Parts: sequence; structure tokens; C-alpha cells
Amino acid sequence: MRIILIVGILSIFLQPLLFSFLGLTVWIHSALFILIIYLFTLNNVKVYKNEMRVFYAVLSIFVYSFLFGKDLYLIGYINALLLPLVVYLSLNNSVNYKTYKTVLTIILVFFVALIIESYIERIFRFKLITIKDDSIIGTDLYNESQFRSNGLFGHPLSSAQFVLLIYTAFLAMKSVSSTKKIYVTFFVLISMMCFNARTATLLTGVGFLCYYFDHFSIKKVLAGISMGVGFTILVYYGISELGIGTRMLEMFGDNSSKTRTTVFRVFDFFDLNDFLWGPDNSFLSRTIKTVGNKGDEIIIENPIIDYLFRIGLIMTLILVVTYITFFSRISKGLTRHQKIILFTPSAISILSSISLAGGSVTLSNLVIMILILKYDSQSNTPLLVVR
Repeated sequence: MRIILIVGILSIFLQPLLFSFLGLTVWIHSALFILIIYLFTLNNVKVYKNEMRVFYAVLSIFVYSFLFGKDLYLIGYINALLLPLVVYLSLNNSVNYKTYKTVLTIILVFFVALIIESYIERIFRFKLITIKDDSIIGTDLYNESQFRSNGLFGHPLSSAQFVLLIYTAFLAMKSVSSTKKIYVTFFVLISMMCFNARTATLLTGVGFLCYYFDHFSIKKVLAGISMGVGFTILVYYGISELGIGTRMLEMFGDNSSKTRTTVFRVFDFFDLNDFLWGPDNSFLSRTIKTVGNKGDEIIIENPIIDYLFRIGLIMTLILVVTYITFFSRISKGLTRHQKIILFTPSAISILSSISLAGGSVTLSNLVIMILILKYDSQSNTPLLVVR
């Protein structure tokens, strides 16, 4: 029944594309149902304490929110927090070369397609797919310097986040030569600038530096400084001569950056109980409106802050600690260097967007890449050999 597993994994990448293209409302991810059906076809599903802790943590959040009337985006949390567990159980109970090779091929097709599409959209200044009713993504069609390629997922940040994750996993693969990694870094960097995604552009450089500094030496440091200068020159050339990545010039001074810090003023209105257990829904709405009435727009771009608003510090800590433990356990078998390459840019990227509080499948993608990277590193027959 391997075909069910492949269809389930494929739907993780296809559903956002189809929903964006058709303008449909996001619902519980189809991959969740398909992969659960796949698990029922297996004779013996191995489930350990690590996986059960994740299940209980997510369940406790749902129960807590229901009992105490917290404003929880249930569908989004199921997609963001429960689907990664089902993805892990499905792939971990299906360890074989053919399955993992097929999954990696699907991912690489999307990876290459996203990069190429970002170039095409930027060159011809058109949007192939746009998220329905997203006013932010539509206005830049009339402003060349602010234009942002959307990519297959209908949003520049979603597409950039996916490309960044696959790129860092590619860097961590031992079976790929350093020369090819440098070539891919160049193409990814240009793509990030076409998406006009500031954080993702910087994290592309961070990811490569994490890969390059596998050990410390004066020679490495000097070469790293040279590459940093080269990275800066390339970005500057892209901005000044090609007109891509222009939002880098407004890294900390534009309205988008300022609205991300305004949200912290909401905490000034919290008492200890609100901070620990989450404020009342009506109180939270009034507080956000009060801060907003002072002339400052409220935008939540950090999932941890969103969780603090919804369920408080105690439940948020339970969730964070559980998932850190989960990823620590499933990544056993990777070297320390591989973990640094994969997790450093990914963690920063996740914390710089609202994705995990809005139904994103980023953690599911991360689970897939960890398992593929482990198999590729430990198997006598690597999944991807590029010399």
C-alpha cells in the first residue's frame, strides 16, 4: 500500500497549491486523513513514548481551550501540530530505499519548480497563484521595486520558507559535493531576492556559513569573511542593478518591521494570571483594539506570541518543550554539524512568521527532511549523489 503513503506525502505539497489556485478556504489537511488510512493498512505500527508525548501535548491544548473557552484556531493547529506526528509515524514505519527515494524526488521537483517560477514571475512581473483576499500580495504589481514573486504556494513567505528548508537539508547531505552546494546556494539566493523575503535571504547566508564552518580555524574564518563580503556584494548588486530584494534596504525601518514590535505593547495590559494561562477572549480583543487605536497596527508574526495570547505561558511551554524533545529524538543519527545546518535557519525562519499558528505544514516538511537526511547519511546507498 505504498501508493497511499506517496499520495499522502504528495498532498502535503499539492494542497496549498491547489487551494491557493482555486481560492478555497483552508480546512483540515487531506494528508492527515490519507496517512491515517495508510497507518491502518500496516500490520504493526511502532509508536514510542516520544510520539505519544506529542499527541498528549496537542490533545491537552485542545481540551484546555475547549474547557476554558480559549479562542483557538482549531483547524490551523491540527494542520500545524498534529500532522507532523502522523507524517513521522507513516514514514518511520515505512523505511525503505524506494519509498524515501520517491519522496525525495517529489520534494526536489517542487524545490526546482519554486525557484524557476520565482525567476519567471519576477522577470515578467505577474502572479501565477495568489492567496484569495490577500491585499498585501496584490498591490506590489504596480510597484516594480516592491514586487514579490509568490511561488507555487501563493505567498512569497510560504514559498521562501519551503525553499529555505530544502536548501538547508541539501547542504547537510554528505553525498552532495561542495561545488554543487555552492551553485545551488547562488540560485537559492537569487530566488529569495525574487520573493523579496528579507529574513529568508539572510538565512540563506546563515545556512551556508553553518555548512562551511564544520570546524574552527583561522583559514576558515578568513575565507568565511571573504564569503560574507561576497554575499553582501551580490545582494547589493541584485538590489541596485536588478531591482530584486529591495526590501532588504528597509530591514528595520519600514512599517512592516515596526508593526511586528508593536504587538509587545499588548503585554503591558496583562496581569500575571493572563500571562500564565492566557487572557479572556473579549479582554484580548479589547486590548488589541486599544493598542491599535493609538495609531499602531497590530501584526503577530511570531507563533510563540500567538500561543501566549491564546493559551498562556504554561500551555505554550508544554508544547514547546514537547516538540523540542520530539525533534531531538527523531534527529538522532544526524551529526552535530548536520543538525546545526538544518535547525539553525529553520528555527529562525519559523519564529519570524505566523506559520505555525496559521495552519502551516512547515513542521511536517521538517520531519520529512530529517528522516530523508538520516536515511541518506546512514544507508550504504545514498538517496542523492551529486558530484
